[in-house]
Amino acid sequence: MNYYITECEVENCQKKTAGIKARDDLDTLFELFQMKQITIPSLTDDRENAGLVKKIKYHFSVKKNWEKELEILKEGDSLVVQFPIIGHSLLLSSLFKKLVKRKKVNVILFVHDLEAFRYGKNKKDGLGRRIRIYLEEMKAVRNCRVIVHNSHMKKKLMDLGVSEAQLSDLQIFDYLIPGFENREKNQKKKELPVIIAGNLIKSKAGYAYNLPSSVNYNLYGVNYSGENGGNIHYQGSFEPDELPFNLSGSFGLVWDGPSPETCEGIYGEYLLINNPHKTSLYVASEIPVIIWKHAALAEFIEENKCGVGVENLAEISEVIRNLTEEEYSEMIKNVKTAGLRLRNGYYTHCALEKAGVVFS
Repeated sequence: MNYYITECEVENCQKKTAGIKARDDLDTLFELFQMKQITIPSLTDDRENAGLVKKIKYHFSVKKNWEKELEILKEGDSLVVQFPIIGHSLLLSSLFKKLVKRKKVNVILFVHDLEAFRYGKNKKDGLGRRIRIYLEEMKAVRNCRVIVHNSHMKKKLMDLGVSEAQLSDLQIFDYLIPGFENREKNQKKKELPVIIAGNLIKSKAGYAYNLPSSVNYNLYGVNYSGENGGNIHYQGSFEPDELPFNLSGSFGLVWDGPSPETCEGIYGEYLLINNPHKTSLYVASEIPVIIWKHAALAEFIEENKCGVGVENLAEISEVIRNLTEEEYSEMIKNVKTAGLRLRNGYYTHCALEKAGVVFS
């Protein structure tokens, strides 16, 4: 039997991940693939201000909740866990190890983020929190099969001692868009503005406040506090399922960090191993991509001829200018093919099969 975990609030068992597009899409796909849901109640105590004893008790309580719900698992079953756990606990890695070693369950961690490679490097976080993140994640991935974003994240984990046999790469996140086939279709032209979508807060997307004036941009997302005029057109924010129907532009930009010169800092450097969900948004919406050429996902974009890589944002105007109409039309054709796969869960299904899930 194939199972998947959904975490929920203790009191009313509403989904704890509601509103998190990538996790919600996976839950939908797991159900579509006829996998059986196991609901795990997540504790809601505020641990940040709790004392040491209370924090320790919390970790044991989380483990107890998981042990109770996972008693139904038997030898030969597969269990998919979206990772990192929402209601985190240092003790879950030992539970996963027990399931794998003793009960012969195929436990698969489906990675959304590895905080040890992102926030775990942030010196502003306390040392205790950084150590906790590292131990919690690394102990877990060493005991399970793991679906990682791409070959670069796979190599990063192998360098830390995780066996290659445990690791499967997703390539790109699927992105479900209900009703997409019924959308009003707009003709795409390379002369249209470049799209920037995502969280536009300065601390994460500082580059969006220093965009070159040679290209027009349509910005979509929360926390934008910059100018709106000239070559910058802020379009507001939309719910994840509404956003694809409101995007307008020639390309979608995948960039991160404070600088338009290169992707740097905690968020920018994370692109070296990460699959940004905004890339999936663009491809699923059938919009070609402009991406930092050193980003891990640049390989997917270029191999599938769904866009172009650039070294810095100043290159964009020349890249678009030199692109012929035939070349742009070919990108549109290719991104439609890839987009259909993302909207149908193709990459999720393939990754689960590579991780040992057997579908009837």
